[in-house]
Amino acid sequence: MSPEQHVPLYAVLDQAANNAQRTWRGSYVRSLLVLGIIGVLAELKEVSPLLFRPEWHKWVKLFVILISVVGALYEIFYHIQHKSRFGYWTRLRAKAERVKSEAWFYLFDVAPASGDTGYTEAQWQRFQQQLTTDDVAAGFVDAVGQDSLTSDKAKFVQLPLAQQAQLYHTNRVIEQHRYFASRTRRLAQRLRRHKQLVVVLLLLAIAWAIGRAVAILYPHIATPVLAETLSEFNLFVILISIIGLFKAYIEVENVEYLLNRYQRMEHQLSVLLPNPTVLDNGTTLQSHVQEVERILLSQTQDWETQRLS
Repeated sequence: MSPEQHVPLYAVLDQAANNAQRTWRGSYVRSLLVLGIIGVLAELKEVSPLLFRPEWHKWVKLFVILISVVGALYEIFYHIQHKSRFGYWTRLRAKAERVKSEAWFYLFDVAPASGDTGYTEAQWQRFQQQLTTDDVAAGFVDAVGQDSLTSDKAKFVQLPLAQQAQLYHTNRVIEQHRYFASRTRRLAQRLRRHKQLVVVLLLLAIAWAIGRAVAILYPHIATPVLAETLSEFNLFVILISIIGLFKAYIEVENVEYLLNRYQRMEHQLSVLLPNPTVLDNGTTLQSHVQEVERILLSQTQDWETQRLS
């Protein structure tokens, strides 16, 4: 039983965050593609005499200029929208993760602010209302108070402490450990593929540069068309530009930072993987819940701060 699955506010925040992330990432990738296309067209313009009749050269150059201007305007629009879209997604995801933690606090009757026990239904409703007071989540206010967590809590507290501990351990600790372990593997693979791709592109760029140098020093060994293509079409610049775009994407996604952060989270949660010792009064279990949620909330806060900085 994962309590957030019974909270409509979490469902709408989670869906909105996923949609906002896809929108932002799509716009960023399109921005990189536009820059790449502009760079390729700028180089292709130089070899237009080899591809088109002389009377077409003027129109080819005008076409490249037009595409470049349109691309530049798109980049201006993207940069105006970028920060707001990025911030919108980040803040929505942070709110959704807060609902997760708060739902577990409510279920275990733990007040997170003071560390005291006792978490009333009124406090739970007030938390949801406060979460939707800003411009990011104001559109989701109708989802507040629609959950069944209060009735679920009444059933949950009747369970033996050992069963409560097992439910929390399975649905929160193990689930989050698997999530961070999976994210660590995927980010490590992405970073490794990126480095391999950069090496391949660099080798191609070097090979092209050597080919150009050979064509310049020994023009007689190449056909006139090949020699002129090597001379006029600078693939080296295009490949280096593509490498720069890939690096920009990796940096904006903060892959290296996230990889280090997720590795740390995976390690911290692995320490908590053994089932907690449950005392008759439940004190140890509540302390365990507080410790786990403190770690997870700290991760969310650090992630949000780093993303918005």
